[in-house]
Amino acid sequence: SLISFSYAVSVKRIDRIIEALEKIDSIKINWVHIGDGDKSEELKQLANNLLGKKENIIYNFTGGMENSLAIKYIKNRNFDLFINTSESEGLPVTMMEAMSLGIPVIGLNVGGVSEIVKDKENGFLLPSDADCVEIAGAIEAFNRMKTEEKIIMKQNALKTWKEKFNCEKNHNEFAEMISNLL
Repeated sequence: SLISFSYAVSVKRIDRIIEALEKIDSIKINWVHIGDGDKSEELKQLANNLLGKKENIIYNFTGGMENSLAIKYIKNRNFDLFINTSESEGLPVTMMEAMSLGIPVIGLNVGGVSEIVKDKENGFLLPSDADCVEIAGAIEAFNRMKTEEKIIMKQNALKTWKEKFNCEKNHNEFAEMISNLL
């Protein structure tokens, strides 16, 4: 079960997710994409063309969703992986949010993604120019993992969020650091 959450615009390269899923025949996959944008219709058409006849792939484009509703939506479902194939990122909040729910991330090594994703520890960090075969390979690698290994990866995702990106913890540490300067 895969989740992606981004605007449907060129820089997000959602077409690479679709093309990667098209390469996978041996795994039953349910993919949900949250978000809309100027490429929404084009991406839906590409998905229909490449995935529409594949019996092992179910996909759904939810459209745009307010952030808090999207988090609730993701939390109330049992997603195995969060996937992001952007060609450019800052420090992706959606990846932090996924990890806060114990969801490992597949991401490309752009921007601050490597500050969040540690390859084969809390997800899969792929090269910035990863193609659909490499992306499909990461999905398949997760599927081949033993249940215990998947649980550890999910625990590591949550641990990463707790240690690095929990705003309450970070706020308190920052406030303490400032007060120590005074």
